Amino acid sequence: MEQLSLFYSLKFKPPAVIAFFGGGGKTSLMRVLAEEMALSDHKVLLTTTTKIYPYRGMPHFYLEENRDMIKELKKHFSSHNLAVIGYPPSPDGKIRGIDNDYIKIIFETLQVSVLVEADGSKGKPIKGFADYEPVIPDCSDLLIPVIGADALGAEINNKTVHRPELLRVITGSKDSKPASLGEADLAKVYCRMTLIGKNQASKAKTIYVLNKYDLLNAPSKAHSIAKLMVNYNCRGRFLVTETLGANPVKMNLRLDNNQEAVSVSCIILAAGQSSRMGKDKLSLYFRDSTILGETVKQVSNAGFDELILVTKPNSHWKDILRNYDIKIVENPAYMEGQATSLIAGLRKVDPCTQGILFALGDQPLIKSSTYKSLVKTYRNNLKPVTYPLYREKRGNPVIIDRSIWPELLNLKGDQGGRSFIKKLEPGCLNPVDTADAAVLLDIDTAEDYKMHK
Repeated sequence: MEQLSLFYSLKFKPPAVIAFFGGGGKTSLMRVLAEEMALSDHKVLLTTTTKIYPYRGMPHFYLEENRDMIKELKKHFSSHNLAVIGYPPSPDGKIRGIDNDYIKIIFETLQVSVLVEADGSKGKPIKGFADYEPVIPDCSDLLIPVIGADALGAEINNKTVHRPELLRVITGSKDSKPASLGEADLAKVYCRMTLIGKNQASKAKTIYVLNKYDLLNAPSKAHSIAKLMVNYNCRGRFLVTETLGANPVKMNLRLDNNQEAVSVSCIILAAGQSSRMGKDKLSLYFRDSTILGETVKQVSNAGFDELILVTKPNSHWKDILRNYDIKIVENPAYMEGQATSLIAGLRKVDPCTQGILFALGDQPLIKSSTYKSLVKTYRNNLKPVTYPLYREKRGNPVIIDRSIWPELLNLKGDQGGRSFIKKLEPGCLNPVDTADAAVLLDIDTAEDYKMHK
């Protein structure tokens, strides 16, 4: 799914020079990004300014005397999208890195993206930085500081940290006793990495990565790190990734003093056939507007980061709702059931979104305050599913966290949130008590319309 890929989540325009540094899986992240870009028909060259092990299954080009490497690479990229470059492996089996000037020459001459591993961490999830590292190309467009999630709770020692004595300086830990790393410590390390990166590539954008999501025992910990990073003047995006899966970006958080870290989009499902009403119910007059118009009004007042409306083809709603900042998505398969509309909206959501609230177009009575309450609760704990309860009865709308978006793609026909929720473990669910009875009400029949208009 594109929205959960590393390439789409990073939101950069190829070709670009991208420098990875830190610990916790840089090599794997580079491979994932390179392969995703290659599948999108972008040319990618992987290299290092230090040392890396060869990338299995990729063509390698080694710099040697009297070899016209630029010419060879140009020929290679005429029919292939991936390559690795460096000096021949040393006795330890690692490829030796190339210098920054040559990286710039390759980039400017070939106009291919160059992914650079800019330091080493001896396989550890986190490290302290010596004065001579990382070695970041000054022509970098994007910096990606990386820490492994297994650093959280780990003691600062030689088994878990590369150069623990230098990490203690960054975190302010005392040398006299063992110390374990908490959220604040990781935020400090990211801050230090920001300064290091900007000193070498001042014009580069920074996107932070906490890798090994599967080792993070609670998403709220990543949320806490993000909040602390903002306090330490880190800005941009903070991704939590799992490189072994098909959908590597599990969390995409915002680092901004003026905005919530967790971005929530709203998808309004409005492509139903109105079979029980016998006519287009969403266009019926309702409180100085229409049923759908009132729903959109309440949703819009709730302050979502993005609004998406899923309609039938050739919909007239684009003109009617022109005063709203809303993206219209047409679903040509709407007659196959609600699941197709849910999936159509999901595929158009912004890659920076963390949660999606799925609203029904025929629920105009739900107050904007109810939407706000659901979003607030979701942001506090980031459970996979958040939904309202009125007098112990489950209602709509439902918020789905990006960690389980891929499972929505398996829905068929008229399957919606209700059938999906039944399959989840109780620990995944976040019911929210509400006094708004409208979460149980939708306008399906003429009697419903007469009663509530």
